[in-house]
Formats: sequence, structure tokens, C-alpha cells
Amino acid sequence: MTVYFITELDNSLAGRLYVKVGRSQAVDRRIANLQTGNRRRVALMGEIRTGSISEDRVVERRLHLIFDHKADSGEWFFLSADELFLP
Repeated sequence: MTVYFITELDNSLAGRLYVKVGRSQAVDRRIANLQTGNRRRVALMGEIRTGSISEDRVVERRLHLIFDHKADSGEWFFLSADELFLP
């Protein structure tokens, strides 16, 4: 079980990253699905391994709340690299 951070590599957001915070049991397959139909390359930035699907949900929900003020659409957020390093 994994909560992941995926970004689009080919963007021009002037220091901001376009980041998807989500969860998956098969991150490689999720990346491939996100890449389909996306003109920008996507890449895994990092992941948080959890012990269960229910823990995935809790961690993902908490991150969405933390980043809510930076939300774009769905699970996508405009973040700086510094914001991704949580205490």
C-alpha cells in the first residue's frame, strides 16, 4: 500500500510543481495510466509506504487537507519543492 507523489516533468510553472497526491497498490501501473493521454511526461517524486489500505486513506486525506489551499483539480496541487518536505 502506497501514497504517492507524481509530477508532470515538462511544465513551465515558474518554480511550482504540478503534483498529484494519491494512493495505489500498484504505483507503476498508476503512473502508466496517468501518462496515457497526457502530453507531459509524468514521474514519481516519492511515496509513503503504509501498512494497510485504510491507513493509505487516512494519510492521503490528511495530505489533501494540508495542501487544500494549493489545490487545482481533484488530487492535483500546485506546490513548491519545500512544501513537499513535511515535518
